[in-house]
Amino acid sequence: MTDSSREAKFLSVCLYAHGSQPEEALRLSDFFRSSPGLGTSWELLIAANTPRYDFREYISAEHKSTRKIVWIESGIPRHQAALWRALMCNSTACWILLINDQVRLDTSWLQKLREFLSSRHHVNVITLGATGSEQDISAQGFILRTSWLREHLRGNTTTAEPLSIPDGDTNALGFESVTSGEAISLAMLLDETAEASAEPSPDLSACLCTYGDHPELVLRCLDSVMKENISSTQMELLIGCNDVSREVMSQLERRALHTPYSLFIRSPYNLNKSGIQRLTFRLARAPLLLSLDDDMYFLPGWFAAMQPVSYTHLRAHETL
Repeated sequence: MTDSSREAKFLSVCLYAHGSQPEEALRLSDFFRSSPGLGTSWELLIAANTPRYDFREYISAEHKSTRKIVWIESGIPRHQAALWRALMCNSTACWILLINDQVRLDTSWLQKLREFLSSRHHVNVITLGATGSEQDISAQGFILRTSWLREHLRGNTTTAEPLSIPDGDTNALGFESVTSGEAISLAMLLDETAEASAEPSPDLSACLCTYGDHPELVLRCLDSVMKENISSTQMELLIGCNDVSREVMSQLERRALHTPYSLFIRSPYNLNKSGIQRLTFRLARAPLLLSLDDDMYFLPGWFAAMQPVSYTHLRAHETL
């Protein structure tokens, strides 16, 4: 996560969108864009499962004053908790708001949220529309203090007393409704080892990250991976596209978007190498992770040659 010395924004809005029916996400995106008083005090990070083409194009064109990340997926859709987790771990703000595209806000939501959070200095986790027992609390949305989350992920703290706000009381924060959509377990949200999908995990997660406009390099790398015809049970391919031009993006999509194991992570803004790598790593599902830069490429037969070495080390690690 970003260093606290660089923490300048008040709020990271992490929005999970249903990409196949994007009307609500478009409504909410327009609402944020027109909300008064935001300025540079916030950022919008969007995760969309299998988004429709028009939704992808809209996200790429809008919110030029904010930072955003769009997941473009094929193959196995990621669980909402996993997408939220990847988004929130790339936050650069003091507070993180996790919501889905069904949430309704009133026009004074930002002022109300600021006032609410400023009066609760010792609260680190707020659950919105919460249900269930204290041991296994689930909610429609969450608000997390970023400094606490950092410490939690580092293993320095493992517990927090969540402040639970039922849906009927969320109007104090400027929320008209948060009840629609999937309720997420707090334990699953904070557990980085939680399964990102109900499907069996592949053997290897290959994470290819590219920056800018270098088609001759990234396409050479991608082709060298895909020419092996590796099955989806053996490998998943995560492609992090960091400030990639439309021309290069279209070529990457033609090659890999509709393969059975690819996951695209696209940011219209430069997140730097570590930022885009972190996002791919957090969504990897396999026990082994292969990190690739766009100027790397494989010789034929690379996967078969790698398997004996990789699996030997994996088995040795599992017996420790």
